[in-house]
Amino acid sequence: MTDGNSALYDEAGTRLAVNALRPGRLLAVWSAKASPEYEARRRHLENVAALEVPVPRGEPDVVYVGRRC
Repeated sequence: MTDGNSALYDEAGTRLAVNALRPGRLLAVWSAKASPEYEARRRHLENVAALEVPVPRGEPDVVYVGRRC
């Protein structure tokens, strides 16, 4: 998350993205690293998985995938 894209990852941005989905549809969110702050927003989705993606710089990227209730 950077200043330029923080609105996508904050509480309101997450709620907006989830509300744009039909029930049962998936949301996938990419992060350049694990984000405990973002993981706390799992309550907006069900069956959330954090998928690590290896990258050359060392610390893996993470893609959070969850289904709208």
